[in-house]
Amino acid sequence: MDSISEEMLETLLKADCNTGTEFPATFDHAETKMWETFESLKKDLSSQFPNVSVSLDENVQDASFATDLTITTADNVNMSCRFSNFGQLFTTWQYKGRDTSPTLTEEQRAMFDVMIKAAQDSGFKFVDPKGLNTPYTGKNPDLQGTNWWIRYFDYL
Repeated sequence: MDSISEEMLETLLKADCNTGTEFPATFDHAETKMWETFESLKKDLSSQFPNVSVSLDENVQDASFATDLTITTADNVNMSCRFSNFGQLFTTWQYKGRDTSPTLTEEQRAMFDVMIKAAQDSGFKFVDPKGLNTPYTGKNPDLQGTNWWIRYFDYL
């Protein structure tokens, strides 16, 4: 089983609330200007990496996250930042077809690192995906028995 650092657990608990599974009760999409930030990140990454596809998932529903910002390479490796509706958190994941842990080339790793840094520079807090499969120990009674990935980064 994955383990979780004290610092990461503190970050996850700080973003948690005892109501709301898809977003906090006080969440206001317009006020947060999240979509403006996502569009800006997409535009900037598209400019930096003109030979790959950069996309935003604009159809997320019934989820604890807002969107995936994804770079798709010529060989169909997808590198994504997934942005939670809670606490300005984001995490990463990559896939190629059904393979959820493809080996990234040096060039792909460098692109992924640029994307992660751009998200951080835009005010988002990176949450290492290692550890998110640990049991959820937060405040929301509706999510007991799940894990931190579901709490912040999954469809519900």
